[in-house]
Amino acid sequence: MNILIISNSIPYPPSDGDKIRNFELIKRLGREHKIGLVGFVNSDHDIKNAGPLKEFCDFVEPVVFEEDYKSLLKRAKRAFAYLVRGEPLYNRWTWSADMAKKITEIVNKRHFDIIQFEHSYMASYIYSLNGKKSAAVLTLHNIEALKFKTMFKIEPFSLDKLRFFLNALMYKNWEPKIADKFVQSVTMSDDDAQALKRKMPGLRIQAIPNGVDTKSIRPLSLNKDSKTLLFVGKMTYQPNRDAAIYFCRRILPLIKKRVSGVKVLLVGNNSSPEISDLASFDIEVLGLLPRQDLARYYEDSAMTIVPLRAGSGTRFKILESMAYKRPVVSTSIGCEGLGVRNRQNILIADKPQDFAGAVIELLSDPGLREEISENACRLVRQKYDWDVIAENLITLYRGIIKQ
Repeated sequence: MNILIISNSIPYPPSDGDKIRNFELIKRLGREHKIGLVGFVNSDHDIKNAGPLKEFCDFVEPVVFEEDYKSLLKRAKRAFAYLVRGEPLYNRWTWSADMAKKITEIVNKRHFDIIQFEHSYMASYIYSLNGKKSAAVLTLHNIEALKFKTMFKIEPFSLDKLRFFLNALMYKNWEPKIADKFVQSVTMSDDDAQALKRKMPGLRIQAIPNGVDTKSIRPLSLNKDSKTLLFVGKMTYQPNRDAAIYFCRRILPLIKKRVSGVKVLLVGNNSSPEISDLASFDIEVLGLLPRQDLARYYEDSAMTIVPLRAGSGTRFKILESMAYKRPVVSTSIGCEGLGVRNRQNILIADKPQDFAGAVIELLSDPGLREEISENACRLVRQKYDWDVIAENLITLYRGIIKQ
């Protein structure tokens, strides 16, 4: 198959979220199929970083993102145009005339069996295909309407709260409509798929979840003496930032009242003073680490915490922790869309005192930690290995082509 991937980024290095998914799938699809990749970069330095992808891709076309309208007046006019046609304002941050032109040039020169768009906010580039929509697939890493809705709920009254509300409202109407222009949509979970189908019952949509490279991760033995709680997440992403602050301010004090010596490690690229200010004797802010270095921190930890109160999609941090055989305590939102069961392969708690209680229970009961970890590791190796997920995606592609 000839496959073109149109992305909001070049997925190298595969440092977080959608970059990990895209890199792992490109690496596997590229073994037997021709992959073309078009994605945004911020600078010439990012273009050089994309070099390793050429091992798996037939071609890589980076597009340096430059905002088309820099004056305040032109931005206002553009925002008004988005509102008039009912397109979410958030999409304007990924719109580029250079990207649209590049896509048109590529599809005019080459034939592709599948043209895959990453994220709903990249979906408007479907109009750059010059009518070649029969092979267009949309991957929704998040349901943006749900993401912004949950962000709105937890945000204190501010300009950001208004912005989240408007984006949630507009994506709720726009997202199913734009997805319907594609021959197929892919979500990260059945929950996300059903959320879209409620708005557009005839939508052609299938869940193909995120995964983990179980062959490169060595399951760890139980660290009975550890009282370290590990949080991994991109801190530039508002739901992760909120989760870290929420845990440290509202849950950690409840744990420390009953267990001494507890330490929290916050791992993830950080440009926020709010996160840096959390650093203290028992909270270490580590920033972004190479993925190969994370193993040491998983080894030193007792468990992984996922105290998310907002977001959509599925969490790499949970799958990765399970592959390392580290138990996870998560909120319902944090683990939604994953095939997990409370007290079988994860502990789920939503209120601060319940979340604290779940952490304390695992710290106090090594046997429960071992049982949860064993079950979780078995789950990800059976259901969430990238090789399995890549094969499911190829099967979907072949079905589209047969149509």
